[in-house]
Amino acid sequence: MTRQETFKRFAVCADGTIAEGAFEGEPLYAPHFYLAVLAGKCSEDVGLDGKPEYAVDVTAADRAEYPEIPADAATMLLTVSIDSVECRPMSADAWEAHVNALFAADKAANA
Repeated sequence: MTRQETFKRFAVCADGTIAEGAFEGEPLYAPHFYLAVLAGKCSEDVGLDGKPEYAVDVTAADRAEYPEIPADAATMLLTVSIDSVECRPMSADAWEAHVNALFAADKAANA
């Protein structure tokens, strides 16, 4: 989804967040990354809270379309529920720590 399409489809607050619906309070680029999840351009896991999580790599094309993506974001982590989508930018270090925490929790659960 392009930036222009996002503005056409969603009400956007002055601070650049989506104003309503499943993306309420999320950054302008959240629907773009959610569509990547729907297209299967992601990895999937179960988060520490038991909810499904989807990881989408941030590309140069994503940054060109959405320059507000934080400079250190390497991955977008999306948590999807029946009525909301949470999109969190993660640096490479934060992503590595998150994955390590998932492995540790899985190991402890299967010990």
